[in-house]
Parts: sequence; structure tokens; C-alpha cells
Amino acid sequence: MRIYYPSARVNLAFVPTDTSNSALADDILRLTAIKPSRVEVVHNNAHEADTFTLEMPVAHFSVDPRLIRTLSAEIFIGDTGAVRAQLDTTSNRHVSLLGTMDDLEKTYQSNSTSKVKIQGRDYAAFLLDPKWNGFVDLEGPVSEVVRRVLDAFDAVKRMRVRVIGDEPAFPTGRSKMQRRFSAKSGATVWEGIRDIAGRVGLIPEIFGDEVVLRPPRNTLPSDALPVMVAGRNLKSLTVKKQYGAEYAPNVRITAQDPDTWDIVEGRWPETPEEIKRVFAKQGKVPEETSSIEFKSFSVQHPDPTPAKLKRIARQTHERFLQQQIKVSFETQELRTWSLPADSVGKRTLDESDATFDLTRLRNGSAIRIVIDAASRDILERAISQDQKRRQLQREGFDRQVAAVLAERWRAINAPFFIDRCTHTVDSGTYTLSADAQNKIKVNV
Repeated sequence: MRIYYPSARVNLAFVPTDTSNSALADDILRLTAIKPSRVEVVHNNAHEADTFTLEMPVAHFSVDPRLIRTLSAEIFIGDTGAVRAQLDTTSNRHVSLLGTMDDLEKTYQSNSTSKVKIQGRDYAAFLLDPKWNGFVDLEGPVSEVVRRVLDAFDAVKRMRVRVIGDEPAFPTGRSKMQRRFSAKSGATVWEGIRDIAGRVGLIPEIFGDEVVLRPPRNTLPSDALPVMVAGRNLKSLTVKKQYGAEYAPNVRITAQDPDTWDIVEGRWPETPEEIKRVFAKQGKVPEETSSIEFKSFSVQHPDPTPAKLKRIARQTHERFLQQQIKVSFETQELRTWSLPADSVGKRTLDESDATFDLTRLRNGSAIRIVIDAASRDILERAISQDQKRRQLQREGFDRQVAAVLAERWRAINAPFFIDRCTHTVDSGTYTLSADAQNKIKVNV
């Protein structure tokens, strides 16, 4: 059994509205290492700014809201390792978000429960909100070009630009129009920066108050991924298929031969052996192969043959198998295992393997949900879904998780990519809620 001591700390810095007051002589006032009663950090998708919510006693924030012009918050979430230990707010290990305030509310109660509630977004908001209708000359290193874009907007002038790896420069010797970048109508500043970076093969990201330009990484997950084990560190689990049928259909492709005008046909699966093998992958029983329904498609082909159309039918069938699966899960673990795919089930998942901090999960992070060998044996051998659910519950599974696994356990045996995750520390209890999908949709 792993024991954690979750904690959250916040560093606040605010600029007062009136600096002539002797009590507010400094341009920026700081409150460091505040312990809020509740923290919620939501890491959204790439088209939305991350958000945060802080709640703390009034005694921890005794500043009159009317004196605050703007406020920034640096939020840390992690495990202190001991009851009386404090979270380190001087390193980047536990930093979860750096953002600015959108709303501040003070609630006064007569029973000593007066509190302050602060809501805000990370610095991506300054790039996602404003529209950019201008242009910039593509001359010099890419960091200087992005710097000139940021300097055109007061809200992001202080943001820094950093390039990972070798910094490319825009080529010279082109016409004046080719050396100038004009933003699309209605585009945001962030969309403009993304297009500028893309011209030299870089991808922009926002880390705190930095715009980081980096080379593209492989979109496929690495060999070692953080592992969530169904029944051991999942408090809840939901599995949903985004589109398509429950099982991939059998496919028939037809085409007309342009020379003979004959109709040529190709099927996948076709032979009884192929049908049984495909049905087994889909979880169907062999008896169902007696009645087969095909989904038909007509194509144009310059030289159609049954073998060529069968190859197209197989590719179409595989596309149906690659339907998007969405999972939502919740856990109160702070750390999980990080293992290569081929070692899951072969190595004992114990405390020494828990090397990945779940507070590091962001949009785009890859994660695996696995089922241990004993539970997988139950799911494969039990006859009915109800029997699977009951046996899993006897093994200690939560009822809701057991019900989902009994019905959809085959669908989750794949890496998933985080779409949105929420990290919450409430009165010393950590909770992670995440939405993930097995495929990333790209709009071109």
C-alpha cells in the first residue's frame, strides 16, 4: 500500500492600483508559499487556455481586492513525503501552472469560514483571446520574428521566447511578398505564431511565461508509458466509442472494369478461416460466422481485379477497427508505474516501480490502462457479463469499474492520449480526473 501526503502551495504576486500609498510602495507585492484549502488546475486542449481555481481563508489573503490591478499565481501540487514536511516551491518539479487572475471574490461569514476565491487562466489566454490583423517580416532567426509579434501586443510583451535545439533562420533572396507573413482574417495571435513556426519546421508551446519553439516529436507513445491498472488505482472508469458500429463490418468493394464493363468484386474477410480469425479479434463467437452481412462500397479503379479490390476491402476494414475510443477515469493516486509495454504482466507492480508523478499529465500525454493477468483470466473465462462483473467485485474492484470492464474490456487495451485533465487538492486529498482518447483527431 502506497501512502501519500498531497499538498498544494501557491505563490501570488499582484500589482496594486495605487503605488503612492506608503503601505504599497513596491510596484509588485508577493505572497509566497500560501497553503490554500482547495486548488483545482484544469489542463485543457490546445485550443483553450488552462484554468485554475484557488480557495483559501481570508486570513491568508488579507489584501483588499479594490487595491489589486492584476494578480499572477504560481501553483505547485505534489507529495511532501511526510506529515509535517512542506512542498518545495523553489524548483520546477512540482509546478503545475503559472497564470493570471480573471476573477477574485471574497465571501464573509459570521462562523469564521470567510474565504477568498480566485479564478484565472494560464498565459495562453493572452495569445488565444486577441485577433491579429497585422503582418511581420520573415527576416532573421525565428525567435526574433516571434519576438516582434509579441512586442505588438501589450499583454504579452514580457513573455520570453525560447528555442529548443538549433535555431533555424528564414531563407533570404526571396521577393518582398514572400518575406512577409500576413495573418489570416480572424486569426488569433497564437494561430499566427503557430503558422510562422511551422514555416521552419517548429512547433510552439507555452510553458509558464515562455513561448517555446521545438522540433516536432513522434506522435506515437514511447516504449515506457505511465500505467493505470484497472482495479488497483482507478476509482472510476468510463469507456465510450465515438462513432461507428460495435464491431467492424465485413467489407465488400466493387468496381467496374473500364475495358469490359464487368463488375469486379473484392471482399474482406472472405474465406472461412479469415472470417473466424477476424471475428475472434472482435470478440464474436465462431457460431456467428454462419450469417455474414457485408458493408458495400463502390470505387473507381483503372485496372480492377479481385485481389486488388480485396486489398482495398482489407484496408477499409482496418479503418473501421481504428474507431476512436474515449475513456474517462478518476484516481486518487499521486504516482503510478512507468513500464515498457512488453513488461506489463511480467513484472510485479509494486511500490518501487511507482516512478511517474501523475501531476505531470497534460493535454497530449500518453498513458496506458492495463488489466492484470488474474483479472484478464476472469474476463476471458467467465461466460456472461454479469458473471465477469461479480467475480471482479470479489477481487476488490469498484462496482462501476467492474461493470465497465465486463462489457468493454477489450477496447481499452491500447495507449490513450490525454485530452483534458483536472488536478484537485481539497483539504489534503488529491484527485485526478482525465478524459483521453486512443486516437488524435487532426484538422488539416
